[in-house]
Amino acid sequence: MKSLNHSLDTNGNGYLLKNSSPDDIIQALKEVFNRGSALSPAVARKVIRFSKQ
Repeated sequence: MKSLNHSLDTNGNGYLLKNSSPDDIIQALKEVFNRGSALSPAVARKVIRFSKQ
């Protein structure tokens, strides 16, 4: 969570894991380019679990 927090604290708009597929990376780049955000599903699950604590 430390690197995710750092990414978001420094105005990051997403976080992908190293094992993201090329298609997922391209989709995430398009999403962020269009002022959206992108999280890998595993990261999203961790964020949800953390927020429930």
